[in-house]
Amino acid sequence: MREEPGDGVVDDPWARPPGGSDGHRPGDWGGEPEAPPAGHTGPLVSPTPRLRLARFAVAAAAVLSGIEGLSSVWALAETRSLTGDEPRGGDTRVDELTVSQDAIDRFNAASGVDGIVALVALLALIASAVFVIRWQNVVLRNQQGLGVDRPRYSPVAAGFSWFVPIWSLFGPKRAMNDAWRAAAPATAGSGTTNDWLLRAVPTLFSVWWAAWLVCQLVGNVLTRLPGDTLAGQTLIYGASIVSCVATVVAGVLFVLVMERITGRHDERITERHEARRHEAPAAGTA
Repeated sequence: MREEPGDGVVDDPWARPPGGSDGHRPGDWGGEPEAPPAGHTGPLVSPTPRLRLARFAVAAAAVLSGIEGLSSVWALAETRSLTGDEPRGGDTRVDELTVSQDAIDRFNAASGVDGIVALVALLALIASAVFVIRWQNVVLRNQQGLGVDRPRYSPVAAGFSWFVPIWSLFGPKRAMNDAWRAAAPATAGSGTTNDWLLRAVPTLFSVWWAAWLVCQLVGNVLTRLPGDTLAGQTLIYGASIVSCVATVVAGVLFVLVMERITGRHDERITERHEARRHEAPAAGTA
């Protein structure tokens, strides 16, 4: 068995190009899929090449979220300053300010910068999702190659789970759990039954997901807050700071999650590679 340079695919007799030259596996167009030989779990692909881009994209999105948080702190400070100077305080409408023009200009500048940075951070987050899903596709496709007969999430379903309301509250976390569990060492037991779903998952995964949920839930509340008064603006910028901090924490933790899962999959690939290397001399002397 060998590992082709650059593609991360573990080669073996059944790991031929899927379905020949058309890129599809037997059975993709209907009928029963062709089963691999008994005891064979199929080819595996290293997630490492796609991890590099996903890690960079997530880190960039986290940095931009941190910058957004700082711009929100500035905007919050200017808003509170106006609130203290206005006779009606927080009840003052943003379009009816009576303070000096200099104070209004500072407030508008802070609000404008925060809006621009928030847009850039959002675009970076969307872009990072593309690279994360590309990486996720590899680790989820590996499930059957690792002996899981019936994975709960296909790569397509797991990709949609990030964006579908309600499902997005638990789907991506379950997919990451499954990617980790599927790559458990052989001593952890077979993955051919639902017992594999009972394998332990690191606490890191739950902490990451809690931070991500805080980011998402606060972000949803943020879009519904009225911003026509200074009090409303104060709430918006305060919520934005919380959301940005949660996003940064979730981003850092998710990089660690991806690295842990990738390392676990690569360990199984190395084990299979070594096993095939030892099988080859034995077959030659038989």
